[in-house]
Amino acid sequence: MVNTSRMVGATLGVAILGTIFAAYAGQNTACGPDFLPGLHAAMTGTTVSELLGAVVAFALIRRDSLKSASRA
Repeated sequence: MVNTSRMVGATLGVAILGTIFAAYAGQNTACGPDFLPGLHAAMTGTTVSELLGAVVAFALIRRDSLKSASRA
């Protein structure tokens, strides 16, 4: 189940970031001047989603589970 969730997340991540890139850079660019705005938008989206995931993980991890993991 965890592996399936990881694969679905990776697939959706590539699809969503590709869509953001295409929306800002256009689909017919070949590393020209229109390439950088699309790359910037995709990387900004990645950064925001990673930070949001870190905040959610930090909020949901219970302190008890961290203590028991450090004892093992």
